[in-house]
Amino acid sequence: MEAEHLPVLEGLEDLAEREERAGIHVGDPILLSPDCRIDGVLSLYLCRSSFARLAPETKRNYADDYCLFFDCLRARGNAWNEAPPDDLWDFDDWRTRSPRNPRRVGGSRWNRGLAALARLHDWAVRRAYVAGNPVVTRSAVDRRGEVITVSAARAKNARASEVDLA
Repeated sequence: MEAEHLPVLEGLEDLAEREERAGIHVGDPILLSPDCRIDGVLSLYLCRSSFARLAPETKRNYADDYCLFFDCLRARGNAWNEAPPDDLWDFDDWRTRSPRNPRRVGGSRWNRGLAALARLHDWAVRRAYVAGNPVVTRSAVDRRGEVITVSAARAKNARASEVDLA
């Protein structure tokens, strides 16, 4: 249906042009706050960073992971760009172990969400949108004996996958 036929889009007849100028493409996730606001920095990340080049399924999964963490932060009175490491550790406990969560996830799914959060916050730190990354890292030795940096909250019981555990 064309924009001119939807009363809710009245005054937004140029929406397609605005989206094109903003770099928003069909299939790009747009995250809304509970009061239906769009965070400009998050939109920039979702549409104009390396995130935009991810596979559609990965983008959808990462967006779901962001929403879950952002809801947890909001319940604590924090925004995504104010997330302290303690909130991530509590989210880890709730998401993977807490009996209060009837939809706990296993190690692979937790690691995927952790990779999504690390990716977002690394991007935001590099551009000075946030002071720090809530995903704390540590050094580890990989299968080839090389020292790598991994998330300290990384699940050790995860099946091997192609998820980047930055």
